[in-house]
Amino acid sequence: MVHRPRRTESHGEPHHEPHRKPPRRSASSRDPGEPAGNARPVPDFIGRKDELSAILGAFESGPALVAIEGEAGIGKTRLIREAVASATGRSALIATCPPLPEPFTLGAVVDGIRRFRPRLGPDPELTPLAGALRPLFPDWAERLPPPLEGLDDPKERRHRILSALTELLGHLDIDVLVVEDAHWADTATLEWLLTLTASGRSDLSIVVSFRADEVASGSLLPRLTSRVPADVTLVRLALAALGLADTRELVASMFDTSEVSTEFVSFLHRHTDGIPLAVEECVLLLRDRKDIVRRDGTWIRRVLTELRVPATPRDSVLERVDRLDDGARRVLEAAAVLDAPSEEALLTVVAGLEPEAGRKGLGTALGSGLLGELAPGAYAYRHALDCLAVCAAIPASDRRHLHGRAAASLRLMRPEPVARLFRHCREAPGPLCTNSSPVTTRRVTRFSAAHAPGGNSGGDRRGRPVSRLGHGKLQPLAVALSPSRRAEMISMSVSGAGASLRWHDDILPAEVAVPLCDR
Repeated sequence: MVHRPRRTESHGEPHHEPHRKPPRRSASSRDPGEPAGNARPVPDFIGRKDELSAILGAFESGPALVAIEGEAGIGKTRLIREAVASATGRSALIATCPPLPEPFTLGAVVDGIRRFRPRLGPDPELTPLAGALRPLFPDWAERLPPPLEGLDDPKERRHRILSALTELLGHLDIDVLVVEDAHWADTATLEWLLTLTASGRSDLSIVVSFRADEVASGSLLPRLTSRVPADVTLVRLALAALGLADTRELVASMFDTSEVSTEFVSFLHRHTDGIPLAVEECVLLLRDRKDIVRRDGTWIRRVLTELRVPATPRDSVLERVDRLDDGARRVLEAAAVLDAPSEEALLTVVAGLEPEAGRKGLGTALGSGLLGELAPGAYAYRHALDCLAVCAAIPASDRRHLHGRAAASLRLMRPEPVARLFRHCREAPGPLCTNSSPVTTRRVTRFSAAHAPGGNSGGDRRGRPVSRLGHGKLQPLAVALSPSRRAEMISMSVSGAGASLRWHDDILPAEVAVPLCDR
C-alpha cells in the first residue's frame, strides 16, 4: 500500500494522492438501525496518540529508525497508516512481508516498489549499476541500463543488487520506507535495511513493525535496532492492549454513540483482553448476528445463547499454530482443553507426549506467544479467544479423548479438583471418567446437583430426572449446568494457581442480558 502526496511528475506519470479516511456520516443522516459508516464501520484511531506523536517527531528529526513491536491485532498497521497519512509532504513506500514458509528474495520490497511506481519514466536517471535490477524487475527491462557483467562471488552479487536497490529508492524520491511484519522478512531484505540504516541518508526514515515472539532464531532483525548509528534517531514502540476507557471509546466510535455501558465494555474487555482487532471483530460479529440491534433510537444487546470466535482472530491464531512443530501443537491443544493454568507434567500427559518432547513442545508454545506463564510453573493461554479458537479447531473425537486424559490425570490430584473433573467428564463421558473414589463421586454428585436447574432437584437442563451415581462410576455429564448458573460460575477459582474457570462453548455466557447503553 502506498501513500504519496501530490507532486509534479517530470515524466508524465500519474501522481498519487495521500490516503484520507472518508468522513463518517452523522447519526442524523443515517437510516434507523444502520451502524456507523459503511457495512463495516471503521473505528476511530484510539489510544495511540503518544505513539503517533513519537513517530511524527522522528520523521522531523532527520534520518530515523522507528521499530514498532506488538502482538497480532494490537494495532501496528493502523498506527503506521495514521502516521503516514499525517506526515504531510512525505512520500511513503510500504512493503508488507507475507507469512511464506520460504519468502522470495526481496519479494516484499519489489512488490511495494511496483505498487508505488507501476512503470519507470521514459528517461530514468540511473547509473549503470541499476542494470543489476533487471532480474527483479523484468517488466522494466526497456527502461533499465544494460545488464552488468557477471560476478562469481555470491556475496558480491548480493551487494551489487542491494546497492542498486538503494539507488532506485533515491530515484523514486522515497521519504519514508515502511516494512511491515518484518519477522517474516527474508534475509536479503533485512540486510538491505541494515545497509540503509548504516548509510544514514539524511532524507530517509525507516519504519519496521514486527511481532517479537515470532522473530526466528538467528534473524538479523535484532541487529537492526541494536546497532543504530549515532546520527540516526531511534524510536522503539511496544504497543500495549487498550484499557477499559479506550475500549469504551473504540466501541462508541463504531456505533456513533457516546452511551456505552460500563457493564458491556467490561464484558467485552474481559473476553478480548483489550486487543483492538478482537474488540472490533467481536462487536461486528454481535452486530452481524443481530445480537446488537437498534431499538427506539438506542443500541441494545440481546440475550445470547452462543458466540463463536470471530473469523479474523480465529484464522490468525490457527495460522500461527499451523506453523509450529507437532509437539508444540499438541501442547497447545492440551492447554486449550485444560483451559486453566497447568503444570508442565499435566500438559505433557494430556498431550500424550514423552517428558522430553513435552518440555520442548511447551518451550516452543511459550515462544510463540500463545501460551504464557501466568503463575510460577503454571502455563495457560494469554488470551481467552486464542484458547477458544484452538479448542474449537480440534476434531470432536480428539477433543473428547483429550478431556478423558485430563480427567484421568486430575483424578490423581489431592485434593481432587472436583469442578475441573466435572467439566472434563461432562465433555468426555465413558470409561476414561470411571472408577473414581467414593469421596470424589459424592463430591461431584453434590456439585452437579447444586448447579443443575432447580437447585438440588436432581433434574437436568431438560427437566428429566437424573439417576444416582454408583460408587465406581463418575457420570457428571448426566447433570449439566444451566446457562444462568454457568454464567455465575465464570469467576469461580478452580486451580491451585487461582485461575478462573472459562467454559469453551460460550465466549459470552448465555442468559446474561447486558445492555450496550446505560439506562
